[in-house]
Amino acid sequence: MMNLSRIGWCDFSWNPVTGCQTSCSFCYGKHQATRLCGTIRINLGSPQIQRGPQKGLYILPQPFHNDSGKVIAYPAGFAPTFHTYRLCMVAAKKKPANIYVCSTGELFGEWIPSEWIEQVLAACKKAPWHNYMFLTKHPGRYDKLRGEGKLIAQDNFWYGTYLTDETMPFLSDQYHTFGYIDLTGAQPSDCQLPDMEWFIIGCDTPLFKGDTPPSRAVFENILQARGDRPLFMKDSSTLRSIWRAPLVQELPEQLQREPDKPLPHCNRCRQCRITREGNRGNRHVCHHRKVLKEHKNGRHVPGRYARTSPEWCPKR
Repeated sequence: MMNLSRIGWCDFSWNPVTGCQTSCSFCYGKHQATRLCGTIRINLGSPQIQRGPQKGLYILPQPFHNDSGKVIAYPAGFAPTFHTYRLCMVAAKKKPANIYVCSTGELFGEWIPSEWIEQVLAACKKAPWHNYMFLTKHPGRYDKLRGEGKLIAQDNFWYGTYLTDETMPFLSDQYHTFGYIDLTGAQPSDCQLPDMEWFIIGCDTPLFKGDTPPSRAVFENILQARGDRPLFMKDSSTLRSIWRAPLVQELPEQLQREPDKPLPHCNRCRQCRITREGNRGNRHVCHHRKVLKEHKNGRHVPGRYARTSPEWCPKR
């Protein structure tokens, strides 16, 4: 599953492995899986889902369909599941992008078989035009894979760690590393940032009645401690209410891309002839000079493209 991301620091999220066995107080991925799982007891009895190599793990070789034909994204709920049919999705996307790998799962948990991780990394390696960002609360698995020679060290692979007092971050000169700080969750007690290339701060854990939000001084201390290293503030209503200034949203140089060229709109284009067709609405016909070479009377623009433009548009 490749989804356009609203996270801010990536373009797409890709989830070949979903689910987790860590009991966090608040987890977006678990909430998402609970909402989109259907009836788990019935799903697990279907031949579409296979048992994994260990108890509590599952494998999906194809998208799961319920009795009515609807695709169920999380048929095993938030139990760790390997969606093998999703491995080819990054190579199928040809336009370079920053991809957050396993946003609704813990790829590097101790319960995940090494074979699963190796297959995900191999799929990433086959599409080197993308940048891949991994984020885990179990950075010890990075070290284990590095010791086994299985952790890929390339400029387009970024390995992230949730920074807390209990977590020893993954640090290395051979790999790109970054840290994530949840300022409304289990954050570090001091502002001594580890030797990483990039930092992301957010307010992901919900605040309930009686909870004290972090002060602006905490943000300012982190900004001072990061030095000249890039820092990205993840947009949220909680963070904006505390910071009350334009958000700092910096990316490392390797992750920066040229902004996409805006798509031309046919209904705003001077080369588009628009005529009324009764109750059916408007008819759009392209009269661009390049189009007229092949279509003397212009080329019809289907209605679904009227607000953007078709792929054959010469202005694209």
